Amino acid sequence: MSARLLLRLVDDVGLLHHGGTTMVAVDGPDDVDIVARWCEATGNAVVAVHADAVEVHRGRIADPIAALAPERRPGYRLWIYTNFHCNLACDYCCVQSSPGAGLTPRRPHPAPASPRAGLTPQISLDSPDAKLPDHHRGEGSFARARAGITTAMELGFHVRVAATLGDDAGDTESRLVDLFDELGLEDDQRVVRRVAKQGSANAGLTVSRASLVPEVCLTADGVFWHPVAAIDPAMKVTESWSPLGDVITAISDECRAYRIRGDILAGTFPCA
Repeated sequence: MSARLLLRLVDDVGLLHHGGTTMVAVDGPDDVDIVARWCEATGNAVVAVHADAVEVHRGRIADPIAALAPERRPGYRLWIYTNFHCNLACDYCCVQSSPGAGLTPRRPHPAPASPRAGLTPQISLDSPDAKLPDHHRGEGSFARARAGITTAMELGFHVRVAATLGDDAGDTESRLVDLFDELGLEDDQRVVRRVAKQGSANAGLTVSRASLVPEVCLTADGVFWHPVAAIDPAMKVTESWSPLGDVITAISDECRAYRIRGDILAGTFPCA
């Protein structure tokens, strides 16, 4: 076991009141396993595994849903796919989106009077240079995305930039941090995630209802566990949206059962 990581766990969790949570930075699956085994041995619990940290709860968890931060509980955020049309056709798209028939791609020009409050445009940019984006998303996609970020920021929008990284990313993540800093983006304006093995992707993170903290997603075909898997039959919860409150309760109950069973750690997948 990593002595440094264990000392950090003792220090960080030791400062918590019973029932409190903290984020413990990790570097890969081995660290996650160390945190999980330490929690099991010391009477603490893992709430969720995030991209670069494990959320640890001091003490055992009576209700795994209540232990989640309010913004991570099922139903806090509701995703709605009205269709799967997109101006891009990424080769790893989790829902196999592509440009819809009859749609004419064009650069958006939001009016200067467009509302800013509560509106956060999210723009996909996988690298600080064109090589990866143009390869995976289509020729010229990097230049258009970079220009879109600049335009939106000049118009006063609170822009969020999202990167999806595959096995060929190399040192892209660290270089993206430099770009985000250059753009002046705060933490809530940065999203970096790995490719999920869903939709068009033939490799990537494997997700399941047992391993993924749910974010309720509605499509024309029904209700799905998470927007990253909104065309996966195994992630489909029900065909009917109504009554939505009952559906969310059922998802919460299923998630709670997985966490109580505890044989698989729950991870988050940031779509936004």
